[in-house]
Amino acid sequence: AQRREWSEARALDWNLLEFRPHRGVWQTVRDLNYLYRSRPALHGRDCEPEGFSWLIVDDSQNSVFAWLRSSPGG
Repeated sequence: AQRREWSEARALDWNLLEFRPHRGVWQTVRDLNYLYRSRPALHGRDCEPEGFSWLIVDDSQNSVFAWLRSSPGG
């Protein structure tokens, strides 16, 4: 995790990966990117209405929204 706001005028602070909390954020993002790429339901029909359906839309008391993502073949 960066300590400063991102700017195209300077490089990322890669040296922060030496510190466990920063490395942990990097590893979490890496793992989430892998999960996203390896599960077609998360991206397979991004631009198609058939790829998304709401499951819970009316639970404002508990602040809950739930949806289902799907992809071709599963």
